[in-house]
Amino acid sequence: NLSDIFLQDLTKRRDNWDSDSSQLSDLFGTFTPYLRMYQGYINMHEKSVSLMRTLNRQKKWQEYCASVQSCTHQHDLASLLIMPIQRLPRYKLLLSEILKNTSDEHPDREGLAASLQKVEQVSLQITA
Repeated sequence: NLSDIFLQDLTKRRDNWDSDSSQLSDLFGTFTPYLRMYQGYINMHEKSVSLMRTLNRQKKWQEYCASVQSCTHQHDLASLLIMPIQRLPRYKLLLSEILKNTSDEHPDREGLAASLQKVEQVSLQITA
């Protein structure tokens, strides 16, 4: 999936990291447009939660959820449903922290600021 590919790209970059010249903004620049795919999920989240609440009243559903919880690292359905919603704010926070810890002279400073701005724009667009 997309997050796995992004993680692989970040890992490769980290493995060859030079704090004076390595850059991340190009990876975020490639990845950020794909964040728009979360819009459909976010739009349907409330309906999903409502359906989950309805299903949670059924004993068979509760038994099923209990039977598969070990496959989900002990996360319940509500926790799993909210994870994609939390992803965009986490990327914004990550970029903010990277930018905060990047010197003004670093060659990726402007690119990181632009990447943060793009992530913020996508986030606003899909939650509007």
